[in-house]
Amino acid sequence: DTSRGWKVTPLNGVIGGGTLLHISETSFDEDGSYSCKIGAQIVRAEYANATHVGCRTPAVTKPQQVAVKISDNEVDFSEFNLTFAYVEPLFVSIIYSVSGDIEGGQLVNVVGGNFTTGAETITCRFGDVVTNATVLSASNAQCAAPKLQPIRDIQSVKLTIKPFTAEIQRVTVASSPLQPTVQEISTSGDVRVPEIQKFTVSGDVVHETQSIQVSSQAYSGEIFAITSSISPLVNEVQTLELRASSFIGGSFRLVLEKRQTDILTSHATSQEVENSLEILDNIGRVTVTKVTQGLLGSCTWTIEFLDRVGDVPMLEVINVSLGDSGSYDLFIGVFETVKGQGAPLFGTFTLDVDGKTTSPLTYDATEGEMVKALKAVDTSSDVLSVTRTGPFLNNAHEWRVTFAGFPRHVRSIGTDLSGLAQGRGQMTVNLLSPGAKGEQQQISTTLSGGSFKCSLGARGAVDHHVCGLGRESASLVLWYNSNGDGSDSRHWKELMYHKVEESAKEALQCT
Repeated sequence: DTSRGWKVTPLNGVIGGGTLLHISETSFDEDGSYSCKIGAQIVRAEYANATHVGCRTPAVTKPQQVAVKISDNEVDFSEFNLTFAYVEPLFVSIIYSVSGDIEGGQLVNVVGGNFTTGAETITCRFGDVVTNATVLSASNAQCAAPKLQPIRDIQSVKLTIKPFTAEIQRVTVASSPLQPTVQEISTSGDVRVPEIQKFTVSGDVVHETQSIQVSSQAYSGEIFAITSSISPLVNEVQTLELRASSFIGGSFRLVLEKRQTDILTSHATSQEVENSLEILDNIGRVTVTKVTQGLLGSCTWTIEFLDRVGDVPMLEVINVSLGDSGSYDLFIGVFETVKGQGAPLFGTFTLDVDGKTTSPLTYDATEGEMVKALKAVDTSSDVLSVTRTGPFLNNAHEWRVTFAGFPRHVRSIGTDLSGLAQGRGQMTVNLLSPGAKGEQQQISTTLSGGSFKCSLGARGAVDHHVCGLGRESASLVLWYNSNGDGSDSRHWKELMYHKVEESAKEALQCT
């Protein structure tokens, strides 16, 4: 068993839980999903890298020593037991002496409790310096005070500067023991003299560049989005409860089918819980109400699932740091208040394209099946492509359907849903683009004076006069319309004509 080479640190922690255990080995998978079994309780790993896996201890009711095991599938756990000791938290009642020489060495007596219950060394901290303690009894220990660390310097900074010269800085540094850091900055300078500048602009004559650009757009067809959905018969309702007789602090996560929310605090509002759940792609919309009990943080969140159908699996709670506040009897529970009813989408549906019905399509019809059904109908046989996305929540899908150019009108698409989830399924059809119903050609020019000619097919050229337009542009558009008798009509029309002076505007058109 390779687990015989594993180690765990620290070896002990408080019974309120929340201690982060670091399990070390040489070959963990950084992308693996690990869990720890601490005593009889299983918790998810907080992190994993190539050499360590971290798990946070759950709370227990009394001091005890428990086994620590690890698993990468929450079923098979390591055979070799690491051990961890739950202990009562240390506390300090009084210390003496309360002062001593700055050179250190003074023995400080610490009176408190639970000094002999731990599995590791007891230490004292003086400011930022940590020293080992000598444990005399369960309620008495001694620490030697370290030497007082040097006090930071007192600094005085003076800055002088003259106009249009590089900065001159003079820094004076002095120090006085046992005084806090003091910084003083003084600035002085002469009156700023306004700068006088002279600008001369000159240039050569540059001939104007003129160009005419022609673009065209042929027929294009409609694009539809067909989307399926279903609503629950009865909404699932679950209740999350945090309860303790002492103050509750820290944070947690909610989990549904291995998808985790962002970190939530113990005092999270109903809106914060609602937003974190709706981000998950396997939940949909929810409503959350919160009831607070007392002033210590005990509360319940009631969560109603509005979109997900059927009996929703129970939410799980990952205790990130709820034990850090010292709650010794913290209770975390999730209850099902109302069991959801309904089933995800199943069955078949048909499409009605301009009065013609397709063959039945399954709720998750592939792109090829949709194309085949549409091509078999006269009014949709010119389908160009189908793109399917999904499945989404409740087996919902979306099909994006593109047709060839159809100049006379926009197709009408309806649905028959009697066979979709026994008539409870829903389908929306949205027209994303009606397509272009005629060919367009556009001519643009940057001419500011003079004239240009345009012609269409065998027709003669037509002169177009452009009078001193200055800073402006002009565009013409030519379009074709189907007249219904097999012929086409062609039209020139002024599309855009901007002038600096409106009174000087002249019509620019060609027919």
